[in-house]
Amino acid sequence: SPSSAAARVERRASLLRATSDALSRLSDDDRAVVRLAVLEALPYERVAEALGITVGAARVRKFRALEALKRAFGPELPRLAALLETDPGRAPRTTGEARA
Repeated sequence: SPSSAAARVERRASLLRATSDALSRLSDDDRAVVRLAVLEALPYERVAEALGITVGAARVRKFRALEALKRAFGPELPRLAALLETDPGRAPRTTGEARA
């Protein structure tokens, strides 16, 4: 129905606003790792190379950033993850590309 479609659109917009707000609270370093490792699904080696850090540092930054996002979203995190996986504006993962 049109009202349920409107509710889904509003819910999606609300999650996107909350995501933007939560990401803006991360440090620049942590935000860069989230962008590369999570949103662009690059492997740690490529994240480390792009940021000029070690693979270990990339792993630690990603863990720290995701923990902060978990705290920010609480029970909404599974919905956010589903939204990111189904976002039509997001480039799909290439076959065989490692998940970071």
